[in-house]
Amino acid sequence: MAAAFWARSIVEAGFGYDLDAYLDAAERLRQGLPLYPLVGLGAVTPGPNEGYFFNSPLVALGFVPLAALPRSTAHLVWFAVLSALALVLVASFARGHDRAARPWVVAAGIAYLPLLLEVPLGNLNLASVVLLAASWRLRERTVAGGTLLAAGVGLKLLPILVLVFLLVDGRWRLVAVATAVGALSVVATAPWLGGAWIDYAAVLGGVGAGVPAGTFNVVPAVLAGSPGRYVVPALALGATLWAGWCTRRAVRRAGASGVESLGFWVALGVSPLLATTVWYTYLVFALPLLLAPLPAPAQPRARAPAARAAAYGLIEARFAPLPLAGLLVAVLLAALHLRPVTRPGGPE
Repeated sequence: MAAAFWARSIVEAGFGYDLDAYLDAAERLRQGLPLYPLVGLGAVTPGPNEGYFFNSPLVALGFVPLAALPRSTAHLVWFAVLSALALVLVASFARGHDRAARPWVVAAGIAYLPLLLEVPLGNLNLASVVLLAASWRLRERTVAGGTLLAAGVGLKLLPILVLVFLLVDGRWRLVAVATAVGALSVVATAPWLGGAWIDYAAVLGGVGAGVPAGTFNVVPAVLAGSPGRYVVPALALGATLWAGWCTRRAVRRAGASGVESLGFWVALGVSPLLATTVWYTYLVFALPLLLAPLPAPAQPRARAPAARAAAYGLIEARFAPLPLAGLLVAVLLAALHLRPVTRPGGPE
């Protein structure tokens, strides 16, 4: 089904829509033109300016080689790269499950609608998820893990809550390395991209202060407007702090690695809720939370698979507020598995 969906998307009008923004930015960089033309016009807002470049100057720099190819070829190359990353990501989580469950995990992963829509558009959300998943697997190797962490957060800035989680969890060295790598990247490219970095700061400020889009925003209108717009980000921050606090108590206990990983996936999954507009494809950040094995709770919970399936189904429904409800169900299920570590007699 996923293969058929992606094959059909290649010939549809929206194929490579987000990728074109990256390629156009790379072309402007090659020609010495401003990366962020909207800054000069004083019109940086989300929604009406879709298709413009809102990522860091380093992203434009990274797409320069791909921009040298014919546009149709660049689309196919990037589509193949993202398809491979999707399969690697799903397979990596499937390996953590029992052999009998692995085919179901793979099927759920490749049929995940935010992922199916993400890959043909060519956005960087999936690449960010893969980099952050790799950084977490290398968390005991501080330099490697921190460098991948910097790359994963730097691509989109959406998953910035993972930095909050890591600080609360006590893994501040990863955050320190990531911060140092990011700062060095800015300093090293300042002679060529100094003006672009200043414009990028203006872009972030404009997007953050913009009006939420009404189409494909998984947050209902009643919560997207002021003052309700702060409710969902507050929930995301609260879930991240809760996950970090729970895992901090368990991190030094034998057998707690699964609990700590679950906390990281919670922070990653809720991070996009900080965005002004939570586009449906942003829920690709929640895929690890839906696919990762759940740690054994203090008391067996036979309903966990059903709850996770319900969360998945609500997200697949696509139209607000069902995807947001599905994400919250997944977070609540994770909270039930994190909570025992805060109690006496929790899993050791």
